[in-house]
Amino acid sequence: MEQKFHKGDHVRIADNLGSSMEHFEKGCEAIVIGSYADKYGGDSDRALSAYTLHLKDSGQVSWYEDWQLTLMNC
Repeated sequence: MEQKFHKGDHVRIADNLGSSMEHFEKGCEAIVIGSYADKYGGDSDRALSAYTLHLKDSGQVSWYEDWQLTLMNC
C-alpha cells in the first residue's frame, strides 16, 4: 500500500466519519501534517492510512483515515 496524502496537502474531511468518530470535526477543510508512518515509522496499511491534520481554529488532530479525506484542487 502507498500513502495517499502527504504533508501540506489540502483536504476536505467527509461529513460522515462513522459512529466511532462522531466527536471529531467533519465537513470542513484541513491541511495534512503527516501520516502515522511519517511520525512513527512503519509500513503497515494502518500506518500509511492514518493522518494528523491541522484544522483551522482547532489545531492538530489525529488520526483521520484516508477514506475520510478528499484531496482539494487548488
